[in-house]
Amino acid sequence: MSFHPLLDWRLGVGLLRLMADSTYRSGLKEEDYSKPELLDWRNFALELQQQFVDSFSENVIGVTFGQLHGFTLYAEYKVIIVHPFWNVSINQPEENILTRALAEAGIENVYFIDTFNLHRRPSWCYEQVIRRIQENQ
Repeated sequence: MSFHPLLDWRLGVGLLRLMADSTYRSGLKEEDYSKPELLDWRNFALELQQQFVDSFSENVIGVTFGQLHGFTLYAEYKVIIVHPFWNVSINQPEENILTRALAEAGIENVYFIDTFNLHRRPSWCYEQVIRRIQENQ
């Protein structure tokens, strides 16, 4: 019971699908959004964005980068909300939803937060972004 809040059937199904289908990209490809585990993922990311902006509204403004939700911090730093299974390397080998979001955001001062952590640990996510910003200054 103590682990129940950490369990997520969508991530479980997505993990099984990743192991069974080498072409599955957990939402990086548009056709992935017809799968049950991703049907409402973008709406979920939007809800998390709005909750985060409401919680840290002093320095945070909600924005969209391509089809991905995110926010700006101190009007200078950009954070894109991503799926927990995504490789957030800026050097993606193929065009996908993340590369299009990066093209819109630019590659300077861009950070990523996945929906798993943003949903369960928003303060920790805020702290991690602030820490990375400070390390890069």
